Amino acid sequence: MFRVSTLDMENLPRTDKGAVDFSQDFFGKEAFLTVSGQLNGETYACALSKIYTFGPTFRAENSNTSRHLAEFWMIEPESPLLPWTTLPGWPKAC
Repeated sequence: MFRVSTLDMENLPRTDKGAVDFSQDFFGKEAFLTVSGQLNGETYACALSKIYTFGPTFRAENSNTSRHLAEFWMIEPESPLLPWTTLPGWPKAC
């Protein structure tokens, strides 16, 4: 996960105990962006069988091209007991 903050990293506001004071940040608390929903999806797939996640994905890569996205929407299917041999292209990859 990526931590999201508008605070100045060179001069972070601190609490009396020395921790970062996120109450002065944009969200008013510590906030994160996930790269994908796969971790949550794997958990739900164990209980519900076949599931999928659909949501925004964020990448922090140093690239400035017209074919590179820092944010996009991704579909991630999950199935806990799917045999590897049923995946497309699996026999060719071995």
